[in-house]
Amino acid sequence: MYCIVVLLMSFVRKKLRSPALRLLRDVTFKSTLHNYDTSTIGVSIMFSNSDSNVALKCAWNDAGYKNRCKQCPNTNPSCSTKSVDVGLEDCWERHIFERWDFGVGNNKQICPEKTDKIVGKIAVFTTKKPLSDHRSVFAVARIKNVKKKVFYPPIGSYSAGFSDMIEFDPSLTVEIPNSIDVNFQDFDDRRWNQPLFRYLPDKLVRDILLKMKSEIQKANCNSQELPKLEQLIKNVTV
Repeated sequence: MYCIVVLLMSFVRKKLRSPALRLLRDVTFKSTLHNYDTSTIGVSIMFSNSDSNVALKCAWNDAGYKNRCKQCPNTNPSCSTKSVDVGLEDCWERHIFERWDFGVGNNKQICPEKTDKIVGKIAVFTTKKPLSDHRSVFAVARIKNVKKKVFYPPIGSYSAGFSDMIEFDPSLTVEIPNSIDVNFQDFDDRRWNQPLFRYLPDKLVRDILLKMKSEIQKANCNSQELPKLEQLIKNVTV
């Protein structure tokens, strides 16, 4: 009996991972997203300008995303296969707030029909601390450009490949202080494996921006970032 139960559970798990059911899940998860219009999220052939914002899945970086992790690779299990001596190209996270760009994943591309549509929209940077299930927003930025199929050399144990690179406007980038926590899963609680980006509707992004504004005002810190946030909020049409 036990063997039958194990085999049945294995069969169900495989079916739930099928592309068709993943697509169905992405299209029908309205009940988990606080009444956002999610009918086109995750569907590359069905979209509108309103869902052309992107959330980015970034690895944890304890150096403020401006340098290699202070304790890399021991601090972050996901970095354990990377070499700490592979030069300046060892991970995208260490350059986010220096080069103002981020790769969307190993051999991944922005949907061709969306490439132009995401320019001028909002990127929401998210991460998890090591061994945590809590995904937080650590920055938002206006998307300035998309570079297609940027080649990168072998990185540590990773082979060479290409990735579309999203570039950001430094003058409209807002970092969230470590003392403030904006939980991304309060707005989008879908399971997130691959790729490193997902499309988001305007209303969801606007609510994230308003939450950031509220938390910064309550904490009475980084008030110089509020004008940028106001500009980004105006940038989102609902």
